[in-house]
Amino acid sequence: MPLNVHTALRCNPHILRHLDARKAWGINQKRWCSVVKKEEGLEPAVKSDPPFKLDKRVYNIAVSSLLNGSGIGVIIPVMPLFANSIGISPAGLGMVVAVMGAARLVCNIPAAWAADRYGRKPLMVAGPGVSAAGTGFCAIASSLPELLVFRVMSGFGGSLQMTGGQLYLADISTPETRARTMAPLAAAFSLGMMVGPMVGGIIAGSHGLAAPFYYVGVAMMFSSINNMVMLPESRPPEVKEVKRRPLKEEVMATIQSWRPITSSPSMRAVLALHSAYWGITSGAMFTLLPLFAAEQFGATAMEIGKCFTALAMINLVGSQPVAWVSDKYGRKAVAVPGVMVMAVASFCLPLAATREQLGMLWMAWGCGATMLGTSPTAYTSDINSESTRSQALALLRSAGDVGLMLGAGVIGIIAKMFGITTGFWTSSALLVVVGLNFAFRANETVGKWKTSL
Repeated sequence: MPLNVHTALRCNPHILRHLDARKAWGINQKRWCSVVKKEEGLEPAVKSDPPFKLDKRVYNIAVSSLLNGSGIGVIIPVMPLFANSIGISPAGLGMVVAVMGAARLVCNIPAAWAADRYGRKPLMVAGPGVSAAGTGFCAIASSLPELLVFRVMSGFGGSLQMTGGQLYLADISTPETRARTMAPLAAAFSLGMMVGPMVGGIIAGSHGLAAPFYYVGVAMMFSSINNMVMLPESRPPEVKEVKRRPLKEEVMATIQSWRPITSSPSMRAVLALHSAYWGITSGAMFTLLPLFAAEQFGATAMEIGKCFTALAMINLVGSQPVAWVSDKYGRKAVAVPGVMVMAVASFCLPLAATREQLGMLWMAWGCGATMLGTSPTAYTSDINSESTRSQALALLRSAGDVGLMLGAGVIGIIAKMFGITTGFWTSSALLVVVGLNFAFRANETVGKWKTSL
């Protein structure tokens, strides 16, 4: 290009609005835009995102999440029989199921405090180790108090592991890649939760009721050793430099700090969404649906296990594409449709007249759950700064644990009093409410429809 024309274009950017200078002079578009942006402050006409490459450290965390989920899933079909074998009543079994969620709930705040004070890696090592001990000791429990103590240990370990894993992935990701980075964590946990019941049934049938507890203990110990060897510390320097208070003061301060965190309508909306999802998953998916399938269609434990395995495959295959859409177009673009798909499936499930219809609705639920995916975790990370992110994620996990702890009991009571159909329809209505609340009250954080927070 002649020097005088080049200088004129550089000195008068208004010419660019009226002339197709690139076509007239054959200037490479990408190169021209970078020159104009640098020297004239104009936005480039073409903006290409760098290719996304999954950090290799994610795979180690996903393995821990898989084993943590399978540890819970393997115990689902075994615990009722094991508890009955040592003389525990159905009421005691309810305590055994609830106490693990309660332990996770209690441990979430101390775990977040420890992650900021000592780093993410210690939690990734200690969490699976504590879970391994608690689950392994369950195999030798001979009374309700012993079993409760060991289940509390398992809950503490699970909280440490999940806290460390979520913060680790938040550290190594950006808002533009966060959902895709966190997707393997959720996919692996869901895979473990879904495949675990079938694996637990097979192991118990072959080697006795105590064998699944030993299996989970050994697997979790392997995860602890793997994290110790393979994972470097990821805690950001600015978090490390913050002076920490003693734990008691931190707990009180955290509870007080939740007030400004929850003052945001967006945060309240995602908390309600996350809590309702886990409550309905616990109540409708893991409690009502297996009972309905067995009573109405004569489904066996193995057939029910196969359905859970199919759900795991849906999540495994769909998690990364859904996460890409979430990072590209927004968290609500996938979360809200996913919740509505689950609501429709929950409403239609008790109306299924054949096994084929039941199976299709079961898979529809799995698609909706996969669409929701890591959106709550990624969204919470997006709307909180690094100084409040760990406590905000702890609050999110606590909301999920409350739902997980109360869901089976509350929905079970509704089903007992008014019938299984009412239990499913109540779950559907709750999903619609929290989905619409998230759609209209939460601000979008990424993508085309991003709004100010």
